[in-house]
Amino acid sequence: MAIHNLGSINIDHLFTVAALPAPGETVISQQLRTEAGGKGLNMSIAMARAGAGVYHYGCVGSDGQWLVDALTHEGVNTDAIAHVSAPTGSAIVCVDANGENQIIVNPGANHAVDGSTLKTGKPGDWALFQNETSGQTPFVKAAKAQGMTVAYAAAPFDLDVALAVLPMIDCLIVNQIEAAQLCHATAKTIDQLGPAIAVVTQGGAGSTGYARTGAVINCPALPAQVVDTTAAGDTYTGYLLSALSTGQSLGAAMKLASRAASIAVSRSGAAASIPFAREL
Repeated sequence: MAIHNLGSINIDHLFTVAALPAPGETVISQQLRTEAGGKGLNMSIAMARAGAGVYHYGCVGSDGQWLVDALTHEGVNTDAIAHVSAPTGSAIVCVDANGENQIIVNPGANHAVDGSTLKTGKPGDWALFQNETSGQTPFVKAAKAQGMTVAYAAAPFDLDVALAVLPMIDCLIVNQIEAAQLCHATAKTIDQLGPAIAVVTQGGAGSTGYARTGAVINCPALPAQVVDTTAAGDTYTGYLLSALSTGQSLGAAMKLASRAASIAVSRSGAAASIPFAREL
């Protein structure tokens, strides 16, 4: 089964600093690197490295062909990535000595995405999207019309988008802050929101999965020497969906995703930190 990912594609500028700047403070960076990034790109690479067949839907500008090439090199189908006049999305990522980060994203071409271009799916395939692009609602509608299972990684959190698409979602992935915001807005608990599967990630505290059957699965995080947490959540999501798309149980998928994320945080960078399945 294939996974169709409507996702952002960014040029990441990664600054390594001793400590993250406070408001009004200027700090000196020890290192600057430019790498492939964006939640969508990271998730596509994670799913491909986990062994899934992945189709990526998105947009880049004239400065972004190298990012398309990076996805193609990973085995991701990039036929649905459009080239537009806007510059490719970009992000400034500051990472401190403890591996914590601050990120500022300029959407650029990501906000030129047309989600209705999803036309190659078939029943049994999965569709994934997040909130760094435009076109989420038409993408979800197209996926449902083609009989696909729809997963939503609701980051960066956008309440309006979440409320619009929630009735059509089969699998919801959120962190604990996003879960609290969504539950507050709907006056429901996470297991009452509607999706057959909901997974709440909690960083070093692990993750909790909720199934429509009423099952609650707690999965601890694995010990790791934290270097950079930038792509940890994207790695988790990619490995989780790759496993679920092959019919693995929620518990097994969460354990696999946790192992992958524990490796990702031990490395520097975004896409560069994502492990291959053979490393697990």
